[in-house]
Amino acid sequence: MRLDKVLQGFGFSRRQAKILIKEGRVYVDGQAIRRASYEVTDVNKVKVLQLGQSVEDSGEARILIQKEPWLAIEKKKNVHSVQGKSPNNVENWLKQIFPENTPFLLNRIDFLTSGILLAGFGQKALFRYKSYQVKGLTQKVYLAKVRGYLDRQLTIKNKIDDYKRKKVKVLAEDDPDSLRHTLVCPLWQEKDTTLIKAIIYRGKRHQIRAHLSYFGFPLLGDPLYADKNDQINSDLFCLHHTFFSMPEFKVLSLPHWLDLDQQRWVAKIFS
Repeated sequence: MRLDKVLQGFGFSRRQAKILIKEGRVYVDGQAIRRASYEVTDVNKVKVLQLGQSVEDSGEARILIQKEPWLAIEKKKNVHSVQGKSPNNVENWLKQIFPENTPFLLNRIDFLTSGILLAGFGQKALFRYKSYQVKGLTQKVYLAKVRGYLDRQLTIKNKIDDYKRKKVKVLAEDDPDSLRHTLVCPLWQEKDTTLIKAIIYRGKRHQIRAHLSYFGFPLLGDPLYADKNDQINSDLFCLHHTFFSMPEFKVLSLPHWLDLDQQRWVAKIFS
């Protein structure tokens, strides 16, 4: 059955159905569909966002701030950054939000990781971002919960081999590029865990997760790098890209897994 006919079966008028579809408020199997003639079968799951509900509440992400040519997005946990096997990803979401002028994603974060994704409108934004990154002018700060009692600051310099690896390998030798290092600062301890702040400038895939595990402080619930007892519960996994800055632009996103008092305390660090 056509998608607009399905909506009419939900009680919407023909006009209301067309408006909902045109505005990207109708999702089929997790993907926004903007074509009224789209064919839906009995096995498809159709979700309609209410007229008073933002498209940004679709589940993938939400816009934090837009300042031309930049766009900061907060990705939720268990959502892919880029297109792949799942339609549930931020790249597809951006195409629905900005169908005429879709911005480029300038960074990625892991499926399990939440927090800031930066996007840029046009090639000039992409080139400018890369220039800032090479010069060490892009700073990314993550918050994470790790297993163990960390009471000192660490600068982790080890090289990472991520070539064709699902689980990256941390090498014994140092990376001569200081922009590839991870600076780790403990914030507070809770029982046998520590909330840490990790700062990177030019990150590699899984850099924070692998570096911390290598030094004996794996992220809780990390299915690749944690101890076996922690791996069975990925709900414990807490890694959030909290702060991003570069010349002319900065943005803050507080982790939802911190309580209100903790969020206020963290916000003061970046104020």
